[in-house]
Amino acid sequence: MNNPFEVIDARLSTIEELLIELKHGPTRVEKTNRQKLNGIRGIAKYLKCSVRTAQALKDKGLFPVYWVGKNLYAYSDEVEEGLKEKTARSNHSK
Repeated sequence: MNNPFEVIDARLSTIEELLIELKHGPTRVEKTNRQKLNGIRGIAKYLKCSVRTAQALKDKGLFPVYWVGKNLYAYSDEVEEGLKEKTARSNHSK
């Protein structure tokens, strides 16, 4: 992290995470299991699916996404939780 912009970005991300936690209260999941997924490609890579599929899941609102300027990110634990809820809902309707 010799680039000063990377240092600033890392610090701003930390501040943003703290503000979100203050706004929504503490999260129930330990931070050790949480991974920040940068962009749709990061989400797709984490889910081992295509970018198109990841975009469709995001568009359906199955998990929260956050924006910093034009940059989108999500957290792995929230993505997993959203997909589990979708699976549970679809199993109840059968």
